[in-house]
Amino acid sequence: MKSKIFPACFTTKPTAEAIGLGLSLTRHIIAGKHGGTLKVESKRRVDTEFIIILPKL
Repeated sequence: MKSKIFPACFTTKPTAEAIGLGLSLTRHIIAGKHGGTLKVESKRRVDTEFIIILPKL
């Protein structure tokens, strides 16, 4: 499931409630605009952690 969360249009909500751009857009801003990385680490049914790494200016 982790491999499917970053592409555009992925959502866990009903189609009428969301368009699924949140994480795709977030990754584009972090990686594309700022040269950083966005990683996700998840323990099923326990927790999920998003790691944002930005280069030093």
